[in-house]
Amino acid sequence: MKKILTFIIVIVVIAGMGYFAFYRPQPSNNNQPIGGDRDEHDCIGSAGYSWCETKQKCLRVFEEFCSDQVADLVDVVRQVSGINLAVKGETNFDWIVFDGTTRADKSISGILYQVDDIKRADYDKIEKFFNDNYKIDINNIADGVAGGLRGYSINYMACILNFRHNQLKENENAPTEIVGDSLNVKLECGYFNPNDVAKILIEQKIKEILAAKYDKKVTDVMFNITRSDDTHVVGNVFFLIDGEQGEGGGVLAIKNQDEWKLVYDGNGSVDCQLLKNTYKFSDDLLINYCD
Repeated sequence: MKKILTFIIVIVVIAGMGYFAFYRPQPSNNNQPIGGDRDEHDCIGSAGYSWCETKQKCLRVFEEFCSDQVADLVDVVRQVSGINLAVKGETNFDWIVFDGTTRADKSISGILYQVDDIKRADYDKIEKFFNDNYKIDINNIADGVAGGLRGYSINYMACILNFRHNQLKENENAPTEIVGDSLNVKLECGYFNPNDVAKILIEQKIKEILAAKYDKKVTDVMFNITRSDDTHVVGNVFFLIDGEQGEGGGVLAIKNQDEWKLVYDGNGSVDCQLLKNTYKFSDDLLINYCD
């Protein structure tokens, strides 16, 4: 009897093992590891990469500009407005960043599209499309007799929509007069990371401090932050002389009661004990200064 019982138990165990081996859960495609979803261009979508036809490489649009984005945008504009903006090539334009006290003009590299002669009603269709679909930046809006511009932020891209009247009449003792109904319209778009706004404004404040110290125009001071924390900045500066890069050096600054203060600038040696003990710079920030 014991032998029969033992035999039955063995059979049950073997059957159970076979069942679980046969019905073992298979890995789900939803848990696909990063790198397992390469597209036809070998771009890894799960890591944020997509193919940029213009640059012929994989990139992440939140790190680098791809003019394909603008081409797609212009195609949608054509569909909704009937207006065909033609690509004109690379461009640079100013994007204003303002926090209520400090203004910075950020130079953006991008792509230019243009149409030379359309009616105001056609331009209004384009502007309505942008107003309805993208964020209007109030710091980049202007109007005048000759024309105007509108600034829009689109994910990691900034765009300036600019219109100018083709025909104006200058009056000697009266305001300039618009003649006819013909506009020249430009669309300029380039990479802009909204997370960089705080950095851009700090760089502007330090530019102003350096300009005052060395009796320079702020526009002739080129400063960029290389390392920072909430209250410390390390960067490099050089001054433009007749439009060419001139002398420069390193810059260290601290924030004290919402004001930025230079504690070092130049190319000489630094007092590491002072920077660490008094101004509380971390070792990581002082790499190449106090190694």
